Amino acid sequence: MRLSHFVLSISLIAALQGVQAASPTDDELRQRFELMDPKQCAMVTAKEPAFDTNVYTFAQRHYLNLDGSGTCQLLDVWVGSLNPDDPNENRLEARSVIHRFVNGKWIDEYGLSYAPKFQLRDKTNRRIYYLVDFSYQGLISAHGVRYLDKWLDEKDPGVTGLQICVGDDPKCVNQEALDRAADILSKRK
Repeated sequence: MRLSHFVLSISLIAALQGVQAASPTDDELRQRFELMDPKQCAMVTAKEPAFDTNVYTFAQRHYLNLDGSGTCQLLDVWVGSLNPDDPNENRLEARSVIHRFVNGKWIDEYGLSYAPKFQLRDKTNRRIYYLVDFSYQGLISAHGVRYLDKWLDEKDPGVTGLQICVGDDPKCVNQEALDRAADILSKRK
């Protein structure tokens, strides 16, 4: 390849990268996404995992249908001192865990830092997107989009099917489009 062709190719690639796809219309968003109500779920009758709130300054347990199955999963969220034994410690950390009841026992999943502000199902691929918007006293926050294709196998503890949308992940949807879809579907617009 000659240098002039190489320079022209690089210029064309740079120009194309600057072109963004047109934003979907409101009708396209209505057709593609379904607003889910994660609080509509059936409680599991088995004894729940312990929920320790003693050493944390903030603790909440949420009962949510995160996967569209109709069954509640438990999302526990805590905010507390990095070192609770040190009275001079003023740094905070946030923790969360999702408990799922599978084959007669509770298993833990990770990847969702707080209950989603909105939860949307993509009708084209059945993927579920979560819009998270959480802040604790302006010190700890979690914002952005997570998605779930499917829960991973319980044989891989500590690994999750929940993913954070970053960069050019082809499974992600633009947060602006998801915010608009949530607005449209919840009839706030």
